[in-house]
Amino acid sequence: MKIQQIFTDAGLRSTKARIAVLNVLTNANSALSHSEILEQMSSQKEFDRVTIYRVLDWLTEHHLIHKISGENRAWKFQLSQSSYLHKIALKSVRCGCAKTLRNRW
Repeated sequence: MKIQQIFTDAGLRSTKARIAVLNVLTNANSALSHSEILEQMSSQKEFDRVTIYRVLDWLTEHHLIHKISGENRAWKFQLSQSSYLHKIALKSVRCGCAKTLRNRW
């Protein structure tokens, strides 16, 4: 599914920053922290850390992504579940990483 279509289907306005962040999360194999998202967007200089925080808050508020409590109270973010794709987030007790299992039912 194209990123722009996610916004259209939800009846929400897209911006360059929202599309960029959602693109990073869509392509991620696990939940990502703010700093991990920022690192993956480092080539896109027009987005600073505050912009990314605001976008993450907006995407969470509109249920396009959700937060997972990580270690040291740091939030991790991942794409919210759609009707055709079921995902389960698991957090490793050993290494603390969060992984997403995806299955089409």
